[in-house]
Amino acid sequence: GNWKGGEETRCCPVCNKSFQVKRGINKLTCSEECYVEWQRMTTTARGINKVKVNCAYCGNELQLFPSQVHEMNFCNRFCLAKMFPKNAENNGNWKGGNSRYYRNQTMIRDNHKCVVCGFDVVVDVHHITPRANGGTNDFSNLITLCPNHHRMADLGIIDLESYRDFSWSPDSWTA
Repeated sequence: GNWKGGEETRCCPVCNKSFQVKRGINKLTCSEECYVEWQRMTTTARGINKVKVNCAYCGNELQLFPSQVHEMNFCNRFCLAKMFPKNAENNGNWKGGNSRYYRNQTMIRDNHKCVVCGFDVVVDVHHITPRANGGTNDFSNLITLCPNHHRMADLGIIDLESYRDFSWSPDSWTA
């Protein structure tokens, strides 16, 4: 099933000897000695085509291949994280968040407890106005509830409009 047609003849880039290799095998040189020599030869030339650019955050000089140069270049992931913090709207790639972000921020706001009874062993995040009825993932529409109160809210037994919090946003919370 994996047969690719036998062997092919290649030329060693170090000693110029021809050698046989099975098709589909990535073998560059004829021997281990030639491979070590090939690595030594190509390592010194690897930096020749690099261009100098500056880190977008700290300004340190970087040497990158032309294919690696982007609109914004960073010397490491720490500079990238400082330039684009992961806290919501301050992130340059922010596109409105996902359900996990809203769930976690709502639970932080409500101290990981049901806002009705204070139960904190198992909690859910509930949409006061269901998304099917036009509700959004806005923090004023989300609330943390225990499973009992969540089910009661879904059935319409309890009204949660009085629990809406329009004043809180993720930026207003401090650690």
